[in-house]
Amino acid sequence: MIFTSANSADAFGQLHIRTNAKIAAVGEKTADKLAQYGYETHFMPSVYSADVFVQEFPAVAGDAKCLFIKGSLAKNTIASMPLQVDEWIIYETTLKIENARELCRMRGVIVVFASPSAVRAYAEAGGDFSVIRTAAIGHVTEEAIITHGGRADFIPEKYTYTDLVNEIAKGSCTHD
Repeated sequence: MIFTSANSADAFGQLHIRTNAKIAAVGEKTADKLAQYGYETHFMPSVYSADVFVQEFPAVAGDAKCLFIKGSLAKNTIASMPLQVDEWIIYETTLKIENARELCRMRGVIVVFASPSAVRAYAEAGGDFSVIRTAAIGHVTEEAIITHGGRADFIPEKYTYTDLVNEIAKGSCTHD
């Protein structure tokens, strides 16, 4: 079983399904959420990103049949592996465009983007990347910011919220 977000781990955990399946998680927070429900994580990639996961996981998976537990907006990166990967959409991801519109009215703030879909929501709401500073949780989100005309001012080496906040704190001190 493959989990790429704490949201998918939480949704699955709330079902109280017992399984002997080996579990892979893309990051620490996802693994932590799985552990809260009693699931042990057997594999995490060296960088907490699906594109690194698909490079590293096949070598340890062998010919295992995989089940990708995901939200409705998850990209097809995991399914593109040269393994048999079934997919289970366990929750619907919805864009809160009204929240993005409210954010669009702000100027001179640092906006933390945790996913490409959050970047897309901001852009679709008319967001102007030139009036904010941006923080991206990882390189895929950074690419989405660039694609929509912005630049990532902060990106941590390790793709966790804690490291991202530390990167912002470190970078903000040097900009004062």
